[in-house]
Amino acid sequence: TISAMRLREWYGWHFPEMGKIVTENLAYAKVVKLMGLKVKAKDTKFGKVGVPEDIAAEVQKAAETSMGTDISDEDLANVHIV
Repeated sequence: TISAMRLREWYGWHFPEMGKIVTENLAYAKVVKLMGLKVKAKDTKFGKVGVPEDIAAEVQKAAETSMGTDISDEDLANVHIV
């Protein structure tokens, strides 16, 4: 859907690597909502939204070395609206 594509595009500026790790759109949206900023990945309990442990570990590892840009709280709020 358009909303999923827009979410991936906008959040992808912040954490581009996650798009290749979390491939299912609904799971991607749930992860973004739960985690917020990529710096919180290490402490996020991804099992709460049904993400398998191996994928959660991959997201956490990728977040440590992500090449994405920082985003403001306002930008993150706009991402959550999508």
